Amino acid sequence: MADVSINTRNHTGRDKDDFVGMKLDPKDGVKSPSVEAIFPLGYHPDGDIKKELYALLHTIRRHSENKDGDLGKTTAHPEKRVFPFDAYFAVIRDFMQYGYYIEREVKYKRAPLGKINWKRTIAQVRPIIQDSSPIYTDFVIRQNAKKTDNLISLIHEWCVDEAVKTFGWYFTASTFDPRKPTLKIDKDKNYFISVIRDSLKSTFIDRNRALFRAMIAMLRYGGVDGKETFFEGTTHFQTVWESLINTLYGDRDKKKDFFPGTEWYFCGGSEPVSANKLRPDTIMLYGGNLFVLDAKYYSFINDGEHVPAASDINKQVAYGKYAEQKINHGKTENQKKAIVYNAFLIPYDFNYERYELKDSLKEYPYIYIGYARFIREKAPIGELSPEQSYELVLGILIDTKWLMENAEKVDNETGLAEFIEKSYEKAEKDNKGR
Repeated sequence: MADVSINTRNHTGRDKDDFVGMKLDPKDGVKSPSVEAIFPLGYHPDGDIKKELYALLHTIRRHSENKDGDLGKTTAHPEKRVFPFDAYFAVIRDFMQYGYYIEREVKYKRAPLGKINWKRTIAQVRPIIQDSSPIYTDFVIRQNAKKTDNLISLIHEWCVDEAVKTFGWYFTASTFDPRKPTLKIDKDKNYFISVIRDSLKSTFIDRNRALFRAMIAMLRYGGVDGKETFFEGTTHFQTVWESLINTLYGDRDKKKDFFPGTEWYFCGGSEPVSANKLRPDTIMLYGGNLFVLDAKYYSFINDGEHVPAASDINKQVAYGKYAEQKINHGKTENQKKAIVYNAFLIPYDFNYERYELKDSLKEYPYIYIGYARFIREKAPIGELSPEQSYELVLGILIDTKWLMENAEKVDNETGLAEFIEKSYEKAEKDNKGR
């Protein structure tokens, strides 16, 4: 398969440009498909584009919610479940290493040499007794023979052809020349799946088990129509962004403790009725303090329009106030009270130097852009006590590529907590002069 050029760009989020992921036009009858890689806001592809595209799709699959995402929906199969991307790649990699799967059946015969099956030998062969000990001159040995009714091998041919047609362009280091499959899987798909499942139950070879699972996933999906543009990605990357932030910084065990509750009191009613709780995106605890983080997937521009709105600020302050009351409840004046910090986390490409701050803390993978607050008539906020620190909502830029590469790592809350604390000192100092 010939190499392929991949067109790359960042999605804008404007004018219905909301898809992040891969668009693939297989070009039926043409060996080089058309591939477009659409990266999220703040992501700067600067390495091996194929590896970065694969990492992007892996991130989307891991962090996208099915109810919000567009995963697996193609123009050819809009009704199908999530596309088995990893299964396609697993089949290709297995084929590159081992070639076509060959079914073998176990046969036994009597012979003086070979792989002895002692259970069958003892049951079927009469030994010579010498000095009260049995001596075998013949044994039942095990033979592996190629099966003539090689159905799984034929199914594997279809899987290899399907996988190579769809993603063979990714593996340009190898030359693919798969056989044309003789099976058509449409009508007998469920039967083929049952055949592979039976073999999966009876094999203990890790390679075969992994291959069979991948083949089952491909059969379930049913294949990609080569005449249609294929989409793998999501139209709701904001849910991926929120999940990345929560995975890297969130304290899942404690988050539910800081959901502000609400109640309805109806006229004539005897008991209040609970309403849905407000749910902050991410709660981070570090050094005895609490950080309320809101992941905002915006295209940041320093113009007052492409930043979180008043409603977002209002919710963050409400979260912060509730969290401060919750975490410091019951503490006496002699006890150290926790400080609650508020911050918006916004994607940004750190290689794109349109927005620079001379006093930015260069040792951190973040940029502090300022803070938001409510305007109070006649009386400015002025100096805040630690208990009111949540009233200043900081704006923090995070490099999208760095976040995707580090979301699965641990102990990264340390750097963000320190950065927010230092940035808050700047915000507080600035706020005193306003």
